[in-house]
Amino acid sequence: MKVNLSQQEQRTVLLVAVLALFIGWVYVVYVLGPMWKEIRKTQRTIQQQSARIRELELAAQNIGAVQRQHDEKERAVKALKSQLPLENDVAVLVAQLTDLANTAQMKIENIFPERSSSDSKDPKNPKDQKPKALRDEYQPVNIQIEGSSGYHQLGTFLSLVEGVDKPMQLASLQIQGNLKSPKRHRIKLVLRAYVASTEEASKG
Repeated sequence: MKVNLSQQEQRTVLLVAVLALFIGWVYVVYVLGPMWKEIRKTQRTIQQQSARIRELELAAQNIGAVQRQHDEKERAVKALKSQLPLENDVAVLVAQLTDLANTAQMKIENIFPERSSSDSKDPKNPKDQKPKALRDEYQPVNIQIEGSSGYHQLGTFLSLVEGVDKPMQLASLQIQGNLKSPKRHRIKLVLRAYVASTEEASKG
């Protein structure tokens, strides 16, 4: 069925169509546009928060591993500290080294704990101060040994020292020839031992 519209009616229909298009454009630009922007912004915020939550979850999982590592290190430190002789046991340590030298057939002429270089430092000088936590826990003690020995006996003695349960290290070693006994050389060595503070040991 064909509908014949007058020019006035056609203009009216065209005006209505144009008005409808304008209203639709206004709705899209001023209503749907901001709405979509807010939706995209919310989505980005959600994604960022989700990533942050995943990071926190991973961090929470790592806390247990870090705590276990800390506990293991504390146990290892306590085990090492338990091997340190006390400050009052330096004489016992000297006697032990003397027995080891006799076992290695190394002749000892002098053995004594020497004054540590740290003792000569000025306690009032910040550069000479060691952190209090370290001062409270242990002190280094240098034990000087003078005598005569062959290379084999000296090697045996150092091997025996390395095998003891107290941590010690060779700080210095001097060997000089002996004209009276070419097979036995003049030996001067310094062993550095570490002793636990008496106060720290009493706390443990």
